[in-house]
Amino acid sequence: MKDGNVYKRKKVCYIPAERNMVTLPELQGYEFKATNLRSFLFDWFAAREFFGPDNKTNILDLGIKYFFDGKEPVEKDRLEHSNGESYGISLPNASSGLQSVVPLVIMLRYYSGQYYNDYGAKQSFAGSEKKHRLLLSLMEKYVFSHIPENKLGDRNTSMQDFIREAYEGNDEYAGWLKEFEMVYQSLTVPQCTDFIIEEPEQNLFPVTQKTLVEELISACNDSGHEHGFTLTTHSPYILASLNNLIYAYQVGQKHKGQVIGILPEKYWIDPESISALMVKDGVVENIVDADLMHIMAEKIDSVSTCINEEFDSLMDIDVYGAEK
Repeated sequence: MKDGNVYKRKKVCYIPAERNMVTLPELQGYEFKATNLRSFLFDWFAAREFFGPDNKTNILDLGIKYFFDGKEPVEKDRLEHSNGESYGISLPNASSGLQSVVPLVIMLRYYSGQYYNDYGAKQSFAGSEKKHRLLLSLMEKYVFSHIPENKLGDRNTSMQDFIREAYEGNDEYAGWLKEFEMVYQSLTVPQCTDFIIEEPEQNLFPVTQKTLVEELISACNDSGHEHGFTLTTHSPYILASLNNLIYAYQVGQKHKGQVIGILPEKYWIDPESISALMVKDGVVENIVDADLMHIMAEKIDSVSTCINEEFDSLMDIDVYGAEK
């Protein structure tokens, strides 16, 4: 804590472009080096177990449910028709689009919600030891530093005496304890998730890209936590979908009821909360329109202009021939 500002610990959830690697059967037994891919896989293994046979979850609006079946010998990630009857297959046997979007959706849902209920129950011994050392360090700073040395004995005994007196009506001790608890909580317990998602559009039709963007924004807006996200994308459909949600927020400030009929408020994006950058030839360019506060999606879709110009030229030849 510094100058009244409390640090908020974040969970960083990295979802790489290589996310379909979760379909490889030998992953569980492979020893990965300490890289971002290992972090992703460990997060995936934790997230998928929440969605067991009794907690199947729909994948966007694709008419498909996902669940993790620990009883399966190898292919434990399962998909079935939403009616539960038409078919059932393993994720490795599904389309490339599903292999890409399922890990993304499952991790998005788990780490925007249930993760915060499970946190603490799955802490490792090493993690617990680290927290204990931090606890003692903070007690020294926020509690014992206020108490004369001649009144301090064994630290564990002193801690117990201090806590007892704080709860028995010593207002000064209670104030120190409250400050200590606030700092300890902010340093050890994640308050929100930062999602870092590479190529969210990977192997998806444009309409599914739009639905995925809405799922992402809803998870961030509707969870009770201040989640955030970073996307790396080449898709103008992703940017155009984000623009619609920004515009919905802007128009909704004056015509909320009408806008909600088109796009529910859980999808709205405050333009003040976003930034959009394009990297070209080693130069970073801001592609948010300063006046409209919209993302200039056409910046990454210049090929459409080129294609249209070529088509127009070919049409001129087809219609007018050599006359023009």
